[in-house]
Amino acid sequence: MTPGADECARPEAELRFAQARDYLELAELALDEKPQAAAGNAVLSAIAASDAICCFRLGQRSRGQDHREALSLLATVPDGGQQMAADLRRLLDIKDAAHYSATLTAQTTARTAVVRARRLFDAVRTAMGR
Repeated sequence: MTPGADECARPEAELRFAQARDYLELAELALDEKPQAAAGNAVLSAIAASDAICCFRLGQRSRGQDHREALSLLATVPDGGQQMAADLRRLLDIKDAAHYSATLTAQTTARTAVVRARRLFDAVRTAMGR
């Protein structure tokens, strides 16, 4: 077991997968008119997708307060973990601005965030056989 991780199994993977899908749907719906909400939901989708694939493939997920702690665990997922971790890292780079900033997220930033979240989600969906 990786330090800072909790055991999890298929039920948790399924739940986090469904949450990732829901956040991604909201991000895509909000993209044209509410880029801040789109970016924020894209980040949440990526975090949930990361948890889903780690539970599904590794039987554990990161439980630290800092979401960046999940990057090293995600990178160990066979067949694509490095790319998934790279996408999650880029999304975590905008997390504070998307969720807490008084400055609005630019449309281009939101669009890029949604593309990255979609790519991560699709990789997880494929790996989980969806």
